[in-house]
Amino acid sequence: MEGKIPSDPYGRQLPEGMIEWMVVVTRPDTKSLADYDRAQKYRLLKQNSAARRDELIAWLAGQGLTEQVARVGEPTAFNVLFVVATPSAAQRLAEAPGVLSVSQSEPLQLDLPTPTQEPPGAAPGAAPGAAQPRQPSTRKRSTQTKRRR
Repeated sequence: MEGKIPSDPYGRQLPEGMIEWMVVVTRPDTKSLADYDRAQKYRLLKQNSAARRDELIAWLAGQGLTEQVARVGEPTAFNVLFVVATPSAAQRLAEAPGVLSVSQSEPLQLDLPTPTQEPPGAAPGAAPGAAQPRQPSTRKRSTQTKRRR
């Protein structure tokens, strides 16, 4: 990579020997953000993450670790960066200035119905997203009628 770390995602396919890591970085304390409105806080937190990301990339280059890091994710308003790196580089990441913790990122597993699966409670053979038949009410209806005036 010659000293550069790309930020474009690899999707599900990671380079051989590399793992995605969740790197928690420092952020401004709550008291220093107290006087800002929501939009200002968002901008400040995102700027902080961008600065920590730039510092981390510079530190990786200074440590000669750029060949062991495939990607440093884009900054967000959260103080978390996702880094694709070798386990040995991830271990060293914990020593970087501004890094609070490094842990392996677990893949997110969603149990969503696919177009060929029927959602729970669906009528057999119903098209995905089709309206379901109305179930009879279990509420007792009054047998008395109200008098009109």
